[in-house]
Amino acid sequence: GNPRFYECEYEGQKGYALIGYLWPAPECEPPLSSSVTKKMTMEEVIGTGEVVLDWKDCNMSVVAAHEWVEENKKRWEVLRIGCFINDSPIWGHEERAEEFGQYDQLKVFIGGVSDDWQVMVYNGAWGLSMLDLLSGKERWCVTTGNCSLGNAAATAVGKDGTVYVAGTDGPDPVAITQDGIVLWRSDVNNPDVYGPYEITVDNDAILVKYESGMTDGYKLVTLDSNGQLISVRNQKNEQ
Repeated sequence: GNPRFYECEYEGQKGYALIGYLWPAPECEPPLSSSVTKKMTMEEVIGTGEVVLDWKDCNMSVVAAHEWVEENKKRWEVLRIGCFINDSPIWGHEERAEEFGQYDQLKVFIGGVSDDWQVMVYNGAWGLSMLDLLSGKERWCVTTGNCSLGNAAATAVGKDGTVYVAGTDGPDPVAITQDGIVLWRSDVNNPDVYGPYEITVDNDAILVKYESGMTDGYKLVTLDSNGQLISVRNQKNEQ
């Protein structure tokens, strides 16, 4: 007979769902974004863009540049990443996303841990990916379909490699392990808290700064290591 269960995945966890509890997803156009892996020289990586990452560890380096380009009457955000050993190209990666709203969608930062560094690529239209430092190949991707994170994401990486992300579409931060498993999504649930722009990890606490329409300061949200809300405080900008 017909199967009663479908295998599925939710927030990184695989399992089975009873068919009676499922229904078709609404039809919608997929986000316009793309990625290409190709070896690039330092000049090709930087091009006419702004350098947004210049990381070095011994003889290995990762450089990334970000810019906006006009093509086919559309405005595209472009992020180029290059990995080098002794300044010789090892791999390159280009990520593109069509302009959407007022916020940037693309971001790159270094993740992993001290003896296993990796390159993290964030695309608000697609998801969060980990690229292998030595090969540039994608190790895993948490798509926005599984965990909506929003554009203009603020990010941080803990000592154990856990990645913390907070974006405009869902300002409540998400914790993702270095293996690509969603640990938790916090529940700030406060309409006066929005516009995350910086995350720091302080021992067992996660501190998130939000613009929240404040001109001379910010709202500081403090979470514990399990994503539980500890406090929300108004802070003045340091002079």
